Amino acid sequence: MVNQGCGRSYRPVFLHSVGITILGALLFLVPLVLMIVMSVRRQELATIDKSIASKMTERATMSLVEQHLPYDVGYLNGLNESMYAFVVYPIGLGALLLGLYFVATRSRCYWVYIYYIVALATYILLANGVCLLLKELLKRPRPRQTIEFHTAASPVSHPVPFQPIFTPYTGPNPDGLQLYSTPSGHTLFTSTCLLPMSIISAFLGQDLAGQLKGKELLLWKTCFYCFSALSIILSLLFIPSMAIARLAANAHFLSDTVLGALLSLMFLTIIIFTVPEPLTTNGMLDLNEYKPQDGNHLNI
Repeated sequence: MVNQGCGRSYRPVFLHSVGITILGALLFLVPLVLMIVMSVRRQELATIDKSIASKMTERATMSLVEQHLPYDVGYLNGLNESMYAFVVYPIGLGALLLGLYFVATRSRCYWVYIYYIVALATYILLANGVCLLLKELLKRPRPRQTIEFHTAASPVSHPVPFQPIFTPYTGPNPDGLQLYSTPSGHTLFTSTCLLPMSIISAFLGQDLAGQLKGKELLLWKTCFYCFSALSIILSLLFIPSMAIARLAANAHFLSDTVLGALLSLMFLTIIIFTVPEPLTTNGMLDLNEYKPQDGNHLNI
C-alpha cells in the first residue's frame, strides 16, 4: 500500500523484528494459558471468589434495611458510574498524538494516520464484542444475583446458586435474570481504552527517528515517550481500581475481572502484529527507498 507523494509503503514491523514478533506472541499466549489454568482450577478460584464476595457484602447482609454496599462509595462508586468516560482517553490522546506527529514531520503519508485510527477502533470494538459474546455463552450469575451474596442493596426475588467461572448456569431462572458476570465488561473496557495508547505513543515516537535529527528529534521523541509512560501509569492505576470497584458493587467476582483484563491483553496482538515498520531499521534510514523530494528534507 503506497500513498501517492508519500514514498513509503506499509509493512508490518513484526516481519522485520524478532523482538516484536516474540512480544506479540507472548501477549497472546500468556493470557490464553492463564485462562486455561483458570478453567482447570475453577474450583480453587471459586473459593477465592466466595471469600472476597463475602467480605464485600458482609456489612450489607447484617441488616435487611441496608440500602448501600459498604465499599461502593466515593472513588469506587464514581468508577462504576463513569465507565464510558474512559473512551475519552483514546479519542483525545489519539487525536493529540497524530496531531503532534503531523506537526513534527509534516507527513503526507495519510495511511499512517488512518492505520492508527482503524487499528485502535478495531481493537476496542473487537475485544468488547467478544466480551459480550462470552457473557451470553458463559451465563454466570453476578454476586448480587446469587443466593449466597444478594443483599437489600440489590434485591432479587428469586436468586440463583453461585457458579464457578466457566460453569454456565442452566437451572431455573424465574426472574429471567441476565447472567452476565463473566467476563467483567467494565474492567475490559477500561483496559482497552488505556493499554493500546502506550504502544501507539511509543511506535509513533520511534517513527520520528527516520524524519528528524538532533535536538528536534530528541525533543519530539521525549514528548511521545512521556505520553507512553503516562498511559502505562494510568493503566496501572485505573484498571485495578475498576476491578476493585466492580467487586465493591457486588457486580462481579474476582475471576471475572481477571478474565476481562486477560482478554484485553490478548487482543493487543492486533496492534502489535499490524503496527507499521518505522522509517528506521536498526537505527538507520533506508535512503534508497525514501528519497528526498528536494535538497533539504525528506518528503514523507
